[in-house]
Amino acid sequence: MSDHGVKPVYEKIEFCRNAKALWGKIQSGRWDWLGVHPDGKFVVGSPRQGKGSTMLAAPTVRRGDATPSQHGVYVRTPIGPTTSKIWCQTQEQAREEFRATVDSLRDESKGPGLYKVERVEKGFIVDEEWIVRRPSTYR
Repeated sequence: MSDHGVKPVYEKIEFCRNAKALWGKIQSGRWDWLGVHPDGKFVVGSPRQGKGSTMLAAPTVRRGDATPSQHGVYVRTPIGPTTSKIWCQTQEQAREEFRATVDSLRDESKGPGLYKVERVEKGFIVDEEWIVRRPSTYR
């Protein structure tokens, strides 16, 4: 049977095991996240033409009279506006914001997503979490 000149959308299909490797593929702009294989590996595809998908993040938010880079939370995505920043007035508020942000981003009902959430104290990253909201399972 002839394929009548129809070419597959993805030139390459690859698998990766962890969020950090998936992040690197997506961040390169040359891969789309296609799903999750039944064995738990992430499935990515390299499109024949053009670039891969994009993800977006929110802008900077300042709580009250918070000082930027003192106590805060970064939300990073592999592509798009890569970092949203939430600045808090105290270290405790930053801890609470970090936990609330992680919990919110883990909500699978919001659809697929890939995020790195970092808590910042005085310009240094002191805590981080990788969030993977999975797309539909690859079959």
